[in-house]
Amino acid sequence: MTTLIYHIKLLRPLNVLISGVAMVIASAILGKVHESTTVLFVVAIVMCYTGAANALNDTMDYEIDLVNRPLRPIPSGHVQRQTALIISMILFSIGSVLCLQLPETAKVISIFIAMPLIVIYSKELKGKPLIGNIIIAFILGVSFLFCGAAHNNTAPMWIPMMLAFGLTLVREIVKDIVLTFKEKKYVGGY
Repeated sequence: MTTLIYHIKLLRPLNVLISGVAMVIASAILGKVHESTTVLFVVAIVMCYTGAANALNDTMDYEIDLVNRPLRPIPSGHVQRQTALIISMILFSIGSVLCLQLPETAKVISIFIAMPLIVIYSKELKGKPLIGNIIIAFILGVSFLFCGAAHNNTAPMWIPMMLAFGLTLVREIVKDIVLTFKEKKYVGGY
């Protein structure tokens, strides 16, 4: 049972849940909550991608987390890196297969834009000032555009997309500044 709990923690269930709720809210903004099949597909896809991204991120951050977050599932030894990578691939695959039921624009946004950017961010851009922040903010923002595309109505989603992008970008930059300050203070810089 403990092993299962750590595998669930790997996905960061609160973040996954919030991503799903955000898509329900986006569907409500569009006035499409009654289109339950599409809403369920959108929620499931975004939740799968979010869980996959979190598992992939922790797989890539193993060395850093050994020092900074040793209680996370992988550095604590409760989840193997290979297992986390497989979980990530399975969730990306499930999300992508579900996406095949949606309109073309939604497929392009999720399968050909969001998923590759998530992988590139986790492997190459995380921790790179500004460009990494912009990419993660874009990924979060584009989920609203994806919801609009799934409902064949992207126009009302541009404002939520830009708000999500802007707020996430500010949050990521502030996190980087705080981390830099802590590292300099720890090393004796301040």
